Amino acid sequence: MENIKEINSSSDDDNRLSSEIQGLANLGEKEFRPEVAQTFAERDRRISTIQTINSAHVLDYGSMEGVIVKNREDLKKIIEAPCLEACLDLYDKNIQTVNSSANAREIGNMAYIGINYDSLDNENRKILNLLVEEGIIESFELSDNPEQRGGRDFAIKVPVFEDDSVGTISDRFMQIASKFQLQDVLYGKHDKEQLISDLANKHVYLFTDDENGKSDVELTYEYALAKLSKYYGISNEEDLFESLYGYKYDEELDLYWENQELYNKHKQYRTVKRENKEY
Repeated sequence: MENIKEINSSSDDDNRLSSEIQGLANLGEKEFRPEVAQTFAERDRRISTIQTINSAHVLDYGSMEGVIVKNREDLKKIIEAPCLEACLDLYDKNIQTVNSSANAREIGNMAYIGINYDSLDNENRKILNLLVEEGIIESFELSDNPEQRGGRDFAIKVPVFEDDSVGTISDRFMQIASKFQLQDVLYGKHDKEQLISDLANKHVYLFTDDENGKSDVELTYEYALAKLSKYYGISNEEDLFESLYGYKYDEELDLYWENQELYNKHKQYRTVKRENKEY
C-alpha cells in the first residue's frame, strides 16, 4: 500500500489530501490524459448538455445496476462522459464500479460513481478508510447480506456546477479514483458446485427417483453434472457453463470467471506479481 504521506500529498504547501480535494471545483479544464477516448471537444462540453444514458437498451446481456460488463469497451457505452475516465481507471485496477451519474440533472448537486466494496482488496480498503477519515468519501454502512442490491456499495461523489465542463468533473473524479491502486480481481468468480446446484434447482424435474434409486435428496455434484450434461447435450463440464453463461474455467483456482476478460485480467495481474517476485 502507498504510505500515508503519499496518499496525503498534494500540490499545496500543507501537503494534505483534504486541501487537495477542497480545490476540486477549481481544477483546470485543459488537462488531457490520452489513454481515455475523450477529445478536447468532448471535455469542453458543458455539463448542461449531457443527458442520462438509458443502459436498458445498450447492452444485450443486462442493464441492471451492478451488471458485470463483458469487456472494457462496454463501459464506454453505458457510462456518461464525466464519469468515464475514473470508471475506466478503476476497471483497469480491477475494482468494480456498479453505477454512476453525471449529467444535467446533477447541476447544483453531486455526481457519483458507485463501487462494490467487496471488490476491493485489503490495501485498497485501507486507502478507502483513509479517504473516509479525511472526509473525501462519505462514511457508509455495509449490509451483512451480500445479495442485497447496493448493500455492499459506497460512492465517490463530486460537486457539479452549472458552468462545469465534462473535463472539469472528470478531473474531480480522477483526483479521488487515482488514489486507489492496482490489485487482483476479486469479483465475478463462481464456485462450480454452486453453479451446478443453482442449475439443478432450475431443472428439479430431472432429479426425481429413477431406476438407480437416485433422488433429489441424495443429489451429488457428479450425479447432477451427469444429468444436466445429458439434458443439454454437452458432455464436458467446462463447455457446459461456457455454452450456457459464457463463463471461463480457471483450472488453477478450480472455479469459473464471469467472462474471458476478467480471467485474462486476473492472469495478467498474477504474471506481473510473479515477475516482480511478489506472488
